[in-house]
Amino acid sequence: MDKKTFDLECPCCGARLEIDAATGKVLFSKEAPQKQKDFSFDGQLERIRAQKQQADQLFNKAFQDEAERKKLLERKFEEAQKRAQQDKGGPPPRNPLDMD
Repeated sequence: MDKKTFDLECPCCGARLEIDAATGKVLFSKEAPQKQKDFSFDGQLERIRAQKQQADQLFNKAFQDEAERKKLLERKFEEAQKRAQQDKGGPPPRNPLDMD
């Protein structure tokens, strides 16, 4: 376990969760082992379809988060460029090697 994450067990379902301390997002989750009553191919197929749908939803959310992050970084970069253009008229910064 990393110092930046917490391992918790859900009191309701018994699932194991790994949570990032800085963001509070769930990094990893593992379902608690369940007793299998009877095996059915139809039930397994539905379970696989549900897992695929959940994976697609998680991927889409991660894709949207990355797009939002990209927009934020572009906006910050543009603001930094504007500040650099406004401060362009001042004297150039001193070279630290010339301070001897």
